[in-house]
This record gives sequence, structure tokens and C-alpha cells, in this order.
Amino acid sequence: MTKFGKRLLAEQNPKFHGLYVEYKGLKRLLKTKSAEAEANAARTAFSSFIPEVIAAVGDKLLEDCQKIAMVLESELHVPYTAGGRAEALVELEAYVAINHQACEKILKKLFKKLEIAPCPLQTTWPGIHAALCAHRRRLEDVRQRLSPRHRAAVEGIRAAAALTPPVQPRRMYMPGLARRTEHATVVLTFRAMTTPIALSDGLELRAATQATAELAAGHPDDHVD
Repeated sequence: MTKFGKRLLAEQNPKFHGLYVEYKGLKRLLKTKSAEAEANAARTAFSSFIPEVIAAVGDKLLEDCQKIAMVLESELHVPYTAGGRAEALVELEAYVAINHQACEKILKKLFKKLEIAPCPLQTTWPGIHAALCAHRRRLEDVRQRLSPRHRAAVEGIRAAAALTPPVQPRRMYMPGLARRTEHATVVLTFRAMTTPIALSDGLELRAATQATAELAAGHPDDHVD
């Protein structure tokens, strides 16, 4: 089985060169910060340095997620032809998908390196979770606006490239809030971030939350799909 780092390099689109999650760099950063924590553990318990390691890796990963947002902002405003629009959307879906996989891989390596119990991404790095949700929502909004002819073109390109459709955002129940959907979670975590993502993403997240909260106000008993 090909290691993820090699697959990430092999699947990179030259069009987005230098705008991917720096997977190898993040692994090196994790290794360096973990080594520093172990060295300092001679004076203090190693566990006291774990939050510093998580924060350092998370801050760097969040910077990479901002690059993804900038690519989406730029590419989705290009006036493509009908066929070009479908091809560009499939390219962006693949670009976002491989970067999101890189985020999940780094999270798994973090827990393995620190030898601590794993936690969900939204708990460990809420800002990154918010950014990834914004990426998926942005692409989903574009897909929803496609005409039937353009949707068929997208499916044809995916089939030719043996690509699977992207995972749709899941609705989530927020206990005690009487409102649901992933957007509510996104905004709550977005406000807790120490390093803000691009302003346009934040505005989009808040707008999406307001709209979906109004739609969901009458469904307090909904649970996770």
C-alpha cells in the first residue's frame, strides 16, 4: 500500500502547486515539538507539554487550511465555459478531498506520537474543523446551483477519472440549543479559534448558521443522521 505522503505528492494538481497541506512539514514539526517536550520532561511531567504540542501543530495546519480557502475563493469566481465549469469543480473536489485526508492523517499521528487517547477533530482543533466544514459547504453550494446538464457533466468526468462523489455534510443535533445542523457547530467552534480563518469564510459560516437555524427551529428532536 502506498504511503499517504507519497500519494499526496502523486495526486497533486500542478495548478495548485504550493497550496496543499504541508504533510511532511507537519510531521517534522510534530516530531520536533514532541522531542522538545520529552527533553523538558526531565524537569516537569511530559503531560504538561502536550497542549503546547497540539497547539503548535494545529496552528500550522490551520495556516494550510487558509490556503485551501483562498484557492476556493479564487477558482470559484473564474468565468468558465459550461464544460470547463464542470471540470474545474471536479478538480476542486479532488483538491479539497486530499487535503482533508491530510488533516485527518496528521490528527491520527498526533495521538500516536503523544501516546494519548484520540479525540475527534472538532474537539482537538475546533478552528480546523470549522475551516474544513466551510470548504465542504462552499463546494456543496456550487453543486446545488448547477443545472441538470452541468451535473451530468460533473458525473461524467468523475466516472471517467474513477472518482467517488464527495461526502455530504452531516446534520448534527446540538443538545440544549433546540437547533441543529453542522453549521451551528461550525460557528460555535469558529468563535473559539485562537487564529481566525479568512474573513469571507467566517461571514459565510455565520450566514449559513442563521439560515439553517431558522429552518431547524421547529425540529428540536432531530438526532444525528
